[in-house]
Amino acid sequence: HGLFYDVTRPGSDKHRPYGERRNFKGWNGWSSHHWNMEQVLALPNAQKKYAALYLNWMEALRTKEREKWADDNPIWMREYLGLWAADNTTSMYSYRAFADDGSTWNQWNPIGWTATDCADYMGLPFEEQVKKCVWMAKTCMAALPDKFKDYLVGYGGDLGARDPYALNVRAFSPSDPERKLHHVACFSRRDMFPRLMSELLIGPEATAMAIRGQVYTKPGGLYGATGWPAAHVADLAGLGEMVTGELQSTYGIKIKAAAKKDKFGAIEVVNGGLTDGRVNVLAHSPLEVQYATLQWKPDEYGQPKEDKSARNDHADADTYLVPEIGSMFSAPPPPKPKPGEVKEEAPKPEPEVDRKPKGEFDS
Repeated sequence: HGLFYDVTRPGSDKHRPYGERRNFKGWNGWSSHHWNMEQVLALPNAQKKYAALYLNWMEALRTKEREKWADDNPIWMREYLGLWAADNTTSMYSYRAFADDGSTWNQWNPIGWTATDCADYMGLPFEEQVKKCVWMAKTCMAALPDKFKDYLVGYGGDLGARDPYALNVRAFSPSDPERKLHHVACFSRRDMFPRLMSELLIGPEATAMAIRGQVYTKPGGLYGATGWPAAHVADLAGLGEMVTGELQSTYGIKIKAAAKKDKFGAIEVVNGGLTDGRVNVLAHSPLEVQYATLQWKPDEYGQPKEDKSARNDHADADTYLVPEIGSMFSAPPPPKPKPGEVKEEAPKPEPEVDRKPKGEFDS
């Protein structure tokens, strides 16, 4: 993760190999130089000319044999062949922006943003940041594969007191056999009170109507851009329950508390989607930064634990959202009737009768 990786990774368009410099007339970017010990020792008479390197390489081959490393072992590739290789022994998340051949894997960038664009977005005044977030959601939703027409959305938030308010939005299609989850929006800001959250989610006009006790029928904000979510979960740390209670009672926004007791299981679910390439992440977003950099911190017994000093609000928000969406795919579809078979209709329930006597203020 970072500039050096972006420039030197396979398939990067930010550098030119020095050996191909004649094909890059007017090039104004980076020039890359790369070689490893194996390539040096393939030169004529290299064993005598570079005796120390030769001895180091023989020792490397003995180490590879002793450790039973395959050719694609990430330690062997990284430390001895000088290649980018994902090693998830300490990483919390199996995030890979790009595959070994340079093609995108977990990263997608339908809005064409750079790291600078994202930093500028996070520093905008609240109203401008909300407008940009709505634009982001609309643009990403329009870029989804058009072979599916039944996209739904899920929202994952983190209301923790230590980190800023974090929100991530994913789109998915119940008809998609690959069950891909597309990252379509992210938002992060400190001092997000319930009213500001409401203006972000349903827009300022619907928020004002809700405060006056009026019923809004068409929300603005993110809900207006993506449609009403099929799921909205959040980490309710600190005063989260009080905040979500006000959001529901005043603004009609219902948020489900995340199942924090099974966080390790949720991380495994996310990692499964990242490994399979079913879960993508917006390039340069805070979620990508956290997925790419968060690492386990072993305790005094050597057991992996979360590093409490590392910011993880966006990762937490998405970690609780992905399994919530996945549970919607778990129910099998109803069986199709056989040819000529008449499907029996379920009996209609008897209408309920409210037998409670009406009071003075009942309508």
